[in-house]
Amino acid sequence: MQPTTISAIKDQVKDLPPEQKIELIKFLADMLSDKPQKSRMIEFGKYANSGRRMSTEEDFKIAEWHPSDEELNGN
Repeated sequence: MQPTTISAIKDQVKDLPPEQKIELIKFLADMLSDKPQKSRMIEFGKYANSGRRMSTEEDFKIAEWHPSDEELNGN
């Protein structure tokens, strides 16, 4: 049996549906990291005692992106 070349694998991947491409990416990432990463819920209050002030609604308003017409048109 002849070893599969990377170009043959790339050609096979082109025909996969997006969901299977994502599954393949996760598989490769897990192999590279040597330990699979499990999704975790954000822990409520984890940084409550960090000594920093809590973000306000105003902080979030400042951080919002308000694109110009040029940005929306790809310029």
